Amino acid sequence: MEITSGKPAGGGGYAYSVKLTYNTFPLPEIKSNIKELITIKALEILSIREKYTTKTLAELYHQDYMPDDLLKAHQDLDNIIESLYQKERFLTDEQRLRVLLSMYKELVGKI
Repeated sequence: MEITSGKPAGGGGYAYSVKLTYNTFPLPEIKSNIKELITIKALEILSIREKYTTKTLAELYHQDYMPDDLLKAHQDLDNIIESLYQKERFLTDEQRLRVLLSMYKELVGKI
C-alpha cells in the first residue's frame, strides 16, 4: 500500500519524501489485536531473512529469486495491511491508489 501511494508523489519511482509521500500516507486506525498480528508477521520476516545471511538484501528481494518462504511471509503481511483498507482483496494498484487518495482527501478535509 505504501509503495502504491508513493508512486504518484515520487514520480513513478520509489523515492521517499517526508512531505510528499511519508506524511501523506493515510493509515486507518489499527486495533491492538491487528497491531500484534502485524508485529508477529514483521518478526517472522526478519527471522526468515536471518536464514539467508549469505545473501544481500538486493539478492533476497530480487523478484526472480526471492525465497518462497520470504515471499509468502510478505504476502501474508500485505494481506493483513490491505484488510485495514477494505474487506475485499485489491486486484490492482489502481484500486489501491483510489482508496488511498480517497482516504487522504477525507483526512485533508478535516484539517
